[in-house]
Amino acid sequence: MSLASTIRPVQINAHNKSSPSATRATPWSSGASGGAVSEPKPERRPFSAGFAEPSDSARLSLLPFEEHHLEAALSTLTLREREVVLAICAGGTNDAIASRLCIALPTLRTHLMRLNQKLGTTSKGDVVRHAATILIEGYRRGELAPAART
Repeated sequence: MSLASTIRPVQINAHNKSSPSATRATPWSSGASGGAVSEPKPERRPFSAGFAEPSDSARLSLLPFEEHHLEAALSTLTLREREVVLAICAGGTNDAIASRLCIALPTLRTHLMRLNQKLGTTSKGDVVRHAATILIEGYRRGELAPAART
């Protein structure tokens, strides 16, 4: 029996499940002949909207007076870089941040690279931690007062 006679068509889609949309023959899909080639492992599924990002998922919800304090503390950055810092603190993927700021993705990457150089950070999560540290120090020094609780 030749190899060509042991290969049968299999219907697969992106996640190696049966589907009527695509048919192709594979050497590991030999039926009852008990071929020596084992079936491949299923592909890993990409992250979807229902899952958290694997990294850089840090967020910081800022009150208006905290945003103002951050902008003042980061006065060495350009106005646009400060806007990018606030957008990073709000969270989201690079695509989401770029669309919120109405800039192209490569432009956002340039801003992120320059922010990392100026702040001494290495990721968006580090930028959020840096912003949180600035706020904590502001509260400790009394420059920021917590909202009065009723």
